[in-house]
Amino acid sequence: MGTIIGALAGIAIGFALETNVGRKVKDFVRTNVKKGLDKGVSLAKKGWSMVKGWFGG
Repeated sequence: MGTIIGALAGIAIGFALETNVGRKVKDFVRTNVKKGLDKGVSLAKKGWSMVKGWFGG
């Protein structure tokens, strides 16, 4: 009995993630993670150029 309920719950969750709300959540997470990574990369590049500047690079 428990496996049937588990299977139905899994299908329901999968279906919910494929609906509009699920897509919005996935897109929201994806864009925010990407923004964070881009910001980190640009900060790292700025820091690296500052360090190179200090050492006459």
